[in-house]
Amino acid sequence: MNDTYTTEHLVIRILSPQNAGLVTEFYRRNADDFSLYEPINITNARTVHYQRQILEYEQRYFRSGSMVRFYFFEKNAPFTVIGTVSFREIRRGPYASCVFGYKMDQEHRRKGYCYEALKPIIDLVAEEFSLHRIYADVLPDNAASIHLLEKLGFQREGLQRETVFLSGQWRDHYLYSRIFPENRE
Repeated sequence: MNDTYTTEHLVIRILSPQNAGLVTEFYRRNADDFSLYEPINITNARTVHYQRQILEYEQRYFRSGSMVRFYFFEKNAPFTVIGTVSFREIRRGPYASCVFGYKMDQEHRRKGYCYEALKPIIDLVAEEFSLHRIYADVLPDNAASIHLLEKLGFQREGLQRETVFLSGQWRDHYLYSRIFPENRE
């Protein structure tokens, strides 16, 4: 697997701990918004030290084959992170699956960039890791994310009750998945 890919408008890269400043700026711009959808420590997420630790963790797990995260950049702004996608809990053998999640900078939404980045990367990761199934969780009121998942070929499997503690309460999530029948162990 390469560490850099390009699309029409984007550069999609795996980052190293030396890039912690780029990731920190991404979270500084978006942490309040992201906290509506995922359990993040907003204070920590805005520090270079914390983001360096996260990138070190991601590198270790990438080397072990259990996770991979890519960051997106506009081609004309190669030092400003505008999005990210992670594939974690990668399982091989008879389970051949993983969980994926993504974030997009609030100023770069509704430009088609998330679809442009996710479409090839999902297919690449599914093939590279011989995955049969990729899962995603989404809040029932997140219409934009639901639309994106369905456009990417994911299907709703059901409602997971009280799965994530967000903003002081347990929140339900829809479970979506995409099957890759061509990948057989």
